[in-house]
Amino acid sequence: LPGRRREVILVTPETSGYAAVPEPGGSQNFVHVQATWRVPAVTCTAKNRIALMRAGLDGITDSTAERAGVAEICLNAVPSYIAFYQMYPAARVLSFHPDAGDQVMASVTAGGGVFTLSVHDFTSGKSFTASKSCASCLGSSADVTAGSPSGIRPASFGTVTFAGIVVTDGA
Repeated sequence: LPGRRREVILVTPETSGYAAVPEPGGSQNFVHVQATWRVPAVTCTAKNRIALMRAGLDGITDSTAERAGVAEICLNAVPSYIAFYQMYPAARVLSFHPDAGDQVMASVTAGGGVFTLSVHDFTSGKSFTASKSCASCLGSSADVTAGSPSGIRPASFGTVTFAGIVVTDGA
């Protein structure tokens, strides 16, 4: 059946969240993912840590990832928050600074080899949208996750609740 997908909950010591991957015989690509959440306050108990709340395509079953979200950074034990997008393996591109408690939505949409990545802060009204080309990006999975980008213990952010998760496959 077109559009069949397996939905899984991701839980590791570094990252947890939601992911969708194709079922055998189902659609083999995802074209949109979005989620809304309140930016949780980060507690800087360690001098330098980072946590990412993000929505993205790819990255579960392949070596590319198209992501948008909010980074929570502890640098010299001082917390900061910054919206970003990333066309992995390229570095994250930083944008505006939301505050803890702000309600944000991140989305990634694919079409014709172009990815539109955006974060909107409903509380402050700030937002960004970027369009990037990627011929090798497959859209082979979709995910909404919170945790560390680097396989190390993330910054301590308590609890985040993702709502309004939307995943669209290419069927």
